[in-house]
Amino acid sequence: MFVVCLPPDHISAPYYISSTKTEITLGWTEPHDTGGCPILSYVLYMDSGDGSGFNEIDSDEITNKPYLKQHTVAGLTDTGSFYGFKIGAYNEIDEIVSLARSYKLAAVPSKPSNPPRQDFAQTTENQIKVEYD
Repeated sequence: MFVVCLPPDHISAPYYISSTKTEITLGWTEPHDTGGCPILSYVLYMDSGDGSGFNEIDSDEITNKPYLKQHTVAGLTDTGSFYGFKIGAYNEIDEIVSLARSYKLAAVPSKPSNPPRQDFAQTTENQIKVEYD
């Protein structure tokens, strides 16, 4: 009996699950076509925006774990910057790599120190004037 195995085909870009100001959790799905053979491993690639392009990250935590479908990337320090991600899937023959998806790392804004105040002198039946400190 012969089994035909082709490279996997069409994998979606990693999707956002959650984040903090220093990490992001991404998820992914199996390729739409595994090529007739099981997926053996995933590879996560990141572009940190420093001009070095996409590089494999956290391989010890992801490689050879075909059951893994999400990962938290920690240690991100450039709040306000965009980070790009791709996911690759391997079978016995080859790898398929998704298109890139970018996410902006942002901190939760601070709560205003004082609540807004209504300026009754300039409030009319058509508008309400509000002032902030």
